Amino acid sequence: MYYDLVRVLRGFGIPFESLSPRRRIPSKVSVVLTTEAEYPRIRCRNKVIVRGIEGTLVRVKRISEKVEGEGIVIGIDPGEQIGIAVVAMPSKALLFLTSHDVETTVSTVASIVDMNPGREVFVNIGSGAPTIRNRILHGLKGRGIRLYLVNESRTSPRSNYSRSDEIAAFKIALLKGKEVVDIPVPDPSPGEVREIQRKSRISSRGRFTLPKETARRVALGELTLEQAVKEYEKEKED
Repeated sequence: MYYDLVRVLRGFGIPFESLSPRRRIPSKVSVVLTTEAEYPRIRCRNKVIVRGIEGTLVRVKRISEKVEGEGIVIGIDPGEQIGIAVVAMPSKALLFLTSHDVETTVSTVASIVDMNPGREVFVNIGSGAPTIRNRILHGLKGRGIRLYLVNESRTSPRSNYSRSDEIAAFKIALLKGKEVVDIPVPDPSPGEVREIQRKSRISSRGRFTLPKETARRVALGELTLEQAVKEYEKEKED
């Protein structure tokens, strides 16, 4: 966890120092990241227990950077890797994140909403990856967030940049979208199912391909690919 956090802090350009609990906290430090066990020993007004990278970064940004604005727009680029960009209206970028699953994406957005009471929060989500997109929308439904669907056809960076999903999410946040009223039931396309089957062949080292129905369940988030491969492998052995 420590090395992952250091890597991400550096990637976002957030200055930090590594301190032991016994060391005096420098006056220039505005937020202390610590473990649950060491939390009571830390003498600092702003201290955050590290339980997960995404949630920690959201809280660090919320504490260390106060930005005036009428509202916040969260741009989401749905896909195998989900890009998230948090923007203070009209266009000041606050935070970039990459999520690897729908559940983390929904919980991250919910955390941002909870930490901004009294401020209107909008979500702009890209029109691609319809199954993942609709799963995210269903997860956010009923949370008092205005949801907008954005045409993402011109949001992907041309170069193969490692943070391309985050950049696309930022562009999505800045675009005007159509407010989402009715959310379609997630329905994996034949192409999505075939792609999961392809990955299952790689994961099983060519020993088998997941059936279409199982691959469909993976696309819907009922199983992870790893769980599906293990379950199918066990069925074949029995």
